[in-house]
Amino acid sequence: PEPQIFEYDSLTNDERWGDSFDVLLANPPFMTPKGGIRPHNRFSIKAKKSEILFVDYIMDHLKLNGKAGVIVPDGIIANSPNAYKKLRTKMIRDNHLWAVVSMPAGVFQPYSEVKTSILFFDKSLSKNTQNILFVEVKADGYELGATRKKISKDDIPIAELDLISYKKNLLDPTSEIVLSNLSHLVSKESILKSPAVSLSGKRYKDD
Repeated sequence: PEPQIFEYDSLTNDERWGDSFDVLLANPPFMTPKGGIRPHNRFSIKAKKSEILFVDYIMDHLKLNGKAGVIVPDGIIANSPNAYKKLRTKMIRDNHLWAVVSMPAGVFQPYSEVKTSILFFDKSLSKNTQNILFVEVKADGYELGATRKKISKDDIPIAELDLISYKKNLLDPTSEIVLSNLSHLVSKESILKSPAVSLSGKRYKDD
């Protein structure tokens, strides 16, 4: 009834750095200005790319039991430069990440063809498991071209059931994990041992 709305630059101005949140839902800008961002010096990961800084900001500003869903470009998932690897390592080692949903290229058509994934953060869930759930959505109920006409193939409801099943198990270990063929679990140890610390689920999937 009385929303508190604030507009400020969280990347270059640290005036509100002390803010923390119960829930963060974000589709941060994927574009970095020419020459890069010039962030303030309170970020734990030194970078000039906006997508790295925004994801780092979100992790650092969740409350202890806070949770987040963040749409990110594929660079965050698998790019090899050091800042990207440090970011992915932080997600896993600090127990932020519990699930990654890979979306098909074209879901943001006609505005963008960028391949994206959704990161799910929740420290209270992540600390209860040594695994991360990877879900690959291949169709979202619409054509992946510019027209985005409705089609019958839609993996979203199945993906949602997989997320719910895994989440129930993290809250109650006696609950059975039931996953479709869209999903599989990968150990945090395996990801951290991989050269790129990649969050591309396909890389860890057995034939």
